[in-house]
Amino acid sequence: MKFFLAGATGAVGTIVLPFAESDGHVVVPHLRPQSAGKTPLRSHPNACIADLAAVDVIADAMRGCDAALCLVGTMRTRFADGDSYATSDVGAVREVVAAAKAAGVARVVLLSSLGAGGMGAYLQAKGEAERVVKESGLAWVIARPGAFASPVKAPEGLHGARNFPSAGVAFFRGLAAAGLRGFAHRYGPMPLDVLARALVRAAQGGHDGCILHGDELRVIGA
Repeated sequence: MKFFLAGATGAVGTIVLPFAESDGHVVVPHLRPQSAGKTPLRSHPNACIADLAAVDVIADAMRGCDAALCLVGTMRTRFADGDSYATSDVGAVREVVAAAKAAGVARVVLLSSLGAGGMGAYLQAKGEAERVVKESGLAWVIARPGAFASPVKAPEGLHGARNFPSAGVAFFRGLAAAGLRGFAHRYGPMPLDVLARALVRAAQGGHDGCILHGDELRVIGA
């Protein structure tokens, strides 16, 4: 299959890309012009270097794709650079959806967050992004993992590696051993390589209209 990947240089996208390609899929990685020079992906043969706001350009890059994976988001540490939840976690999703509709892409896979729609600006933004996808008229899949945990053998150049505290890992392992495996897998740290596999597999179909939490994502990405 062929996938458009928004957020290709992020912690999740960096792992999604090589997994999808090793599994035989064609990937069109999206790069922002202001960051393209900082990543070796600028030389990827299918790279789309453009602002997501350039919907016509993005739609052209999406043509022929079976699904668009939207893994875009930001953190407070990037607010000083002009990012915000409104622009990166909601606005970017609107732009990806608009381009997908214009290009005739059938499915959007959105990386959201555990607790989306809850209290706080971040979760409220994630809830709004989910609403945009659900009301798009496209087939959709939403992933709601908990905290991220980078794989032990992370790919070279992994952007934004996440190291979940070892005490937290031990705590959730203890819950699983105590018979609370479902709870631990739903709310515990999500290995990024497992999440990446789950997202690629969800993009292939079979989970349309589903909101997938950590325990479900682990099964799909096993």
